[in-house]
Amino acid sequence: MAACGGIFRGSKGEYVSSFSDFLGLQNCLHAELMGVIYAIECAQKEKFPHLWLERDSVWCVKLLIIKI
Repeated sequence: MAACGGIFRGSKGEYVSSFSDFLGLQNCLHAELMGVIYAIECAQKEKFPHLWLERDSVWCVKLLIIKI
């Protein structure tokens, strides 16, 4: 079973927003990538002027670098 989530913080580290979602039966790479997708979607919806993503999955980061 997999889930993803994220926390949005301001420039001084203060809490701004967060999200989480249950993904069902998935692998860890899928969960990491869905976390990135949800973070980007939430940032666009909230009209955040900047987004800094931090991930702990090397494969997820490599896939994003290749696709950008």
